[in-house]
Amino acid sequence: MVKVVLDTNIWISAIFFGGELAVILEGWKKEQFLTVISQETFLELENKLMYWGKKLGSEKEAAGYVLSINRHALFFYPQRKLKICRDPKDNKFLEIAYEAGAKYLISGDKDLLELNSIRRIKIISPSVFIERLKR
Repeated sequence: MVKVVLDTNIWISAIFFGGELAVILEGWKKEQFLTVISQETFLELENKLMYWGKKLGSEKEAAGYVLSINRHALFFYPQRKLKICRDPKDNKFLEIAYEAGAKYLISGDKDLLELNSIRRIKIISPSVFIERLKR
């Protein structure tokens, strides 16, 4: 199964704002790909899910996603620190993708997208990934 890293912004947009990104969330639920995550990226995601859940009155839904992601994502603990991205806070996504041997890192972040790829990991936008899911 294809291993994928989803940037936090993808999870938040897909869960709370839907639209085209809901296709990624549905693909994840249907196990079309395996999400890989690190403790660091999971904690960031958990904090942002609970923040948006509270703000939008969807705390129960947010908590459900936190539990589901915790259960179904494959956790890796990166040993190598990378300093590749212009924004140092984004390196954690590159680290997990590298450690897990992910095929894709999906992000809407321009600092990550401009890298295009690192080693064998393709850094692509959600729309490009959605097209690949539909094939």
